Amino acid sequence: MFLILLALAISGQTPPVPKSPAGSAGLRISADQATAQSALQLAEACEKRSDRACAAYQYRLYLRRAPVANDSLLIAERVAEILLAEQENGRGLLEADAPGALKATIEGQEYTSFPLAVFLRRGKHDILVKFPGGNLRQGFEIATAKVTHLSLEPSQEEATQPPAFPPVQSPDSIPTPPLPAEEKKEAREWTLIAHRYPREEMSAQRVREIFGAERVVSEDGEIAHVILGPIGSPARATFLSDFLGKTELAFRIAWTKLTFRGGAVRPPIELENEAEVVNAVSRQPGSFGVVSSSIETSGVTRVRVVQ
Repeated sequence: MFLILLALAISGQTPPVPKSPAGSAGLRISADQATAQSALQLAEACEKRSDRACAAYQYRLYLRRAPVANDSLLIAERVAEILLAEQENGRGLLEADAPGALKATIEGQEYTSFPLAVFLRRGKHDILVKFPGGNLRQGFEIATAKVTHLSLEPSQEEATQPPAFPPVQSPDSIPTPPLPAEEKKEAREWTLIAHRYPREEMSAQRVREIFGAERVVSEDGEIAHVILGPIGSPARATFLSDFLGKTELAFRIAWTKLTFRGGAVRPPIELENEAEVVNAVSRQPGSFGVVSSSIETSGVTRVRVVQ
């Protein structure tokens, strides 16, 4: 099941957005509030103001809200163009969500509107965020023409004690915000499942061909159907990043290109939870899914991936 868009009442005028020398800190519509259409409208308004950081943020938000929209490939290419335009300057995009924050400071520059989107030079930086209950300082790293996404929210301990400087985070690729650290740690393993697959193993190359939208038709003419859990689910995130080596956005672009070619190929089916993935794979001939290794998989074949 695709993402359910959140309702939002927005007036016809886009509120003014204050700009910083390197980007935008005035994104008035947060990821929780924005619908796909409002994000797209704000992105276009930001482009008219030549506010490229704001535009990239809102275009990326649009892709998360409407991942299978007809123009998703064009919007993804526009994001890539914006990011690549900063490559000569040696800069990458920082996105920072900080609900309830009063202000943030990066290299002496203060920002008072959130979510924050700003282009910064390549390298290690730190951000100091002031919340009503205390301050939070966090290190991060910017890579040229890449996106680094931070979700900043102080714990109770951080709100009462002086903040410590945490380990530097690696930059995020274009797609989508990283999972919380503790969630990643719990979901290192995933399992490939199939509908009555005649063999108990499949080569890693063939799995990458199917899920990477490279070759979904088998030698006997059968078309493989991909079924996954929701965006951000631990098994899906680990499978895409660690095994396929793709971001969520790159994964979607690959499938968009393939389905545009026509034929009987269908885009991946996305369901609300992994139990639904197992059930769907058990009912759909030629289907493959990815779920957590610990989930019950009766009715389907667990396929071992071999090199």
